[in-house]
Amino acid sequence: MRHLDTALANLKFDSRMIDWNIKNGLLTKEELQTYLNSLKDCSGNTVNIDLEEDSDYSNDNGMN
Repeated sequence: MRHLDTALANLKFDSRMIDWNIKNGLLTKEELQTYLNSLKDCSGNTVNIDLEEDSDYSNDNGMN
């Protein structure tokens, strides 16, 4: 059971588990907010991409 407890602790702030953890009393909204406030801002590490369709490839489904 120790491994399961460790695995669940590692998932405490996992975005897929937050609602479940709050609903089941394993995480409070205050704990979540404290955790989110502690994360560093990594927005400078992003790359912008353009998702507009290129007319040269608009009829190409990637099969050519």
